[in-house]
Amino acid sequence: MKKISLLLVALLTLFACKKNANFNSDPMLFKAYISGYTSGLVSAHSEVKILLNQPIAQDKMDKIESLDLFSISPSVKGKVVCATPTEVVFIPNEPLKQDTKYQVSFQLKKLFEVNDKALEAFNFTLKTFEQAFRIQKGDLQSYSPDLYFLNAELLANDQLTYNEAKELLSATVGGKKVSVKFQSNQMSNRFAIVFDSLPRTDEEQTLEVKWDASGVKKENLLPFSFNLPKKGVFEVVNVRIDENSANRVFSVNFSDPLEKNQDFEGLVTLSGISQKYSVNGNVLKVMREEVNTTSDFTVNVMQGVKNIYGQRLAKDRYIPITFPPLNPQVRLVRSGTLLPSSANLKINFQAINLRAVHVKVSRIYENNILQFLQDNSLGSTDGSLRRVGKPIARKVIALDHDVRNSLRLSPRQPHHSRTWRYL
Repeated sequence: MKKISLLLVALLTLFACKKNANFNSDPMLFKAYISGYTSGLVSAHSEVKILLNQPIAQDKMDKIESLDLFSISPSVKGKVVCATPTEVVFIPNEPLKQDTKYQVSFQLKKLFEVNDKALEAFNFTLKTFEQAFRIQKGDLQSYSPDLYFLNAELLANDQLTYNEAKELLSATVGGKKVSVKFQSNQMSNRFAIVFDSLPRTDEEQTLEVKWDASGVKKENLLPFSFNLPKKGVFEVVNVRIDENSANRVFSVNFSDPLEKNQDFEGLVTLSGISQKYSVNGNVLKVMREEVNTTSDFTVNVMQGVKNIYGQRLAKDRYIPITFPPLNPQVRLVRSGTLLPSSANLKINFQAINLRAVHVKVSRIYENNILQFLQDNSLGSTDGSLRRVGKPIARKVIALDHDVRNSLRLSPRQPHHSRTWRYL
């Protein structure tokens, strides 16, 4: 009897796996009806959208909520709206569960006359992000010789509301609770925060953060602490690279506010080379005059650096620093939208760490302009050009040679879609 039970369980498991594996419809079979849909990894605050290739009849738009178009497993309560005649949206009443796979069945037959029974329902799968939290330290600043505040950023793997974020963490110094102030009250996955009114005492103390995030795995809650210098000691706290400066800027954080009217040339150098300097309270911002391929440097901070209280550094500091390689990127030099008709028309761009760029020119047909503007503006696109136009020219331009060559027409080549699926 026990063997029969085990065999039955095994067969049921195998059947369930096979059913799940075969759940998703082949999107290409539905391309006459559906042009895009929500898929892949999504935020728990996401809506589920279906983009259609033909408009919904007005009488069906008027009663869209009662058509019962969406079936979702695990079950999700929500409402269905028509954002446009060609876009149907399911809006959940509450956020979806984190790290959960949802199987969605869209009843196409309730909107259009479908001759093929296999096309009556469009099935697809999406999964929500697994939530995780960490704190990224910013600069340490002084209110007075006895009081600090620390700028930082709360980073989340998925979006959350301000009310959720402010309940996530608490902070202590020497066992006593300190204030954590949020600088934004909007939904986001990044929140600028300030650990406020941190006492500076005769002994070095540690700021410690405690997480209160029910439902989030412990390993997804990264610990955070920060050592606060003791009173009366003028020293270098840390050196940080400005991530948004294309490796041109780094900051030296001191334990006290710096005297602005001092010459830092020769006092703070990058591998012995002086740079450009800017003072902001406890922070000296250093701007590199040259950015070369070398990534490893030493920041030299000499004893002559002085704080606003007239105190100088007690000893020289030599801090190794590594500038990470710049991520490959390409951008237009200008942001114009309307281009004149000209045989000598040029579109200039800048590229970083790229050997070549793939250029594609797409034409939006005149009778599709209004459809294009339903989802886009003249200056931007959400990637849905394939629904309203087609490529008319392609070329790969090598950047390790002379790139002053023209773009000629070439036959259309296949293009692969991304996570947000367009058919």
